[in-house]
Amino acid sequence: MSPSPPGTPRPASFGAVGRPTLVVMSLPRKLSRPVAGVLDRTDTADRGRGREVYVQACAACHGPDGDRLTGHDLRTVGERMSAAQIASFIREPAAPMPKVFPAPRNAEDERDLTDVAAFVAAWPTASPKAR
Repeated sequence: MSPSPPGTPRPASFGAVGRPTLVVMSLPRKLSRPVAGVLDRTDTADRGRGREVYVQACAACHGPDGDRLTGHDLRTVGERMSAAQIASFIREPAAPMPKVFPAPRNAEDERDLTDVAAFVAAWPTASPKAR
């Protein structure tokens, strides 16, 4: 067997099963009811503080206006998901989004997570650039 040309992926680079992994970057459509088992603290969430958390933890990838990643416009996510559903997604994100709040989370992490979820859910009225 002849050697592969440089830059050719080898089957071992695809993972244990020998196939490439497909990453689908999408948020689910808005569900008609809250996700079971998710503590909904969004009624007491601080959107202003959520904006601060967004700028510190999220804006590097998502951009200051939430539209940096094609197909992942955060400005409209509140139309598809409730703040509780956004918080649930942030807790257990789909790849390639990193776990910004990995377990074990403390009370401050949960507060940050809930505040940023409330901010993102209310995006049209709470732009990070607005002061």
